[in-house]
Amino acid sequence: MKVLNYDNTEILENDLAIKIANLLNEDIQENGYAQLLVSGGSTPINLFQKLSQIEIDWKSVTIGLVDERYVSQDSEFSNETLVKTHLIQNFASSSNLIGMVYDTENQTNNLNICKEKNIDFLTKKIAVTILGMGEDGHTASLFPGDSASDKDLESTGNKGILLTNAPNHPTDRITFSKDLLLSSDYVFLFIVGNSKMKVLEKAKERNYPISKFMDKTNVQIYFTSTKS
Repeated sequence: MKVLNYDNTEILENDLAIKIANLLNEDIQENGYAQLLVSGGSTPINLFQKLSQIEIDWKSVTIGLVDERYVSQDSEFSNETLVKTHLIQNFASSSNLIGMVYDTENQTNNLNICKEKNIDFLTKKIAVTILGMGEDGHTASLFPGDSASDKDLESTGNKGILLTNAPNHPTDRITFSKDLLLSSDYVFLFIVGNSKMKVLEKAKERNYPISKFMDKTNVQIYFTSTKS
């Protein structure tokens, strides 16, 4: 398990933002485009803001969501709205953001639309994926004890999008699969706090979802115990 340990979040976020920007720029130079998948939640907010202030050819970058709550964009739980607010600004305002919720009345129809909208993430090279982790060891919307999550975590070769259920509100979720996320050139797991590190250390023993992402050669863990 490769862990990069930082003294505080400020240093971590500065380093990681530069790293991500450089990797995106490399793909733009090589392929004419770059793809980035990002997580929601409060942890990456400052990272998003720092990344948005780095000047690259953002119009050639497509940003997608690792997962989403099945809610409208005016909901406080919307990952899409969070990313729009904190990342799609400054230099990054010219990037292309692809959401995951288009029909809030019919999950099956929404899943089909989501797959169509996110087709490039399903079929083309992904430069970077940013993951987080919950106190229960979940990542993306792949949860312990959820049957759809369990099936995906134990499967191989399923590079797709699926519906899952969270143990907390809002329970209806949509997420990229484990293998799709791991197909990214680089996967950065960003965690803050000793309590989460303890969860990570117990992840394999307790078969938490995050354990399926550990010890992969393209996964790097960015950690700091302090939030200041």
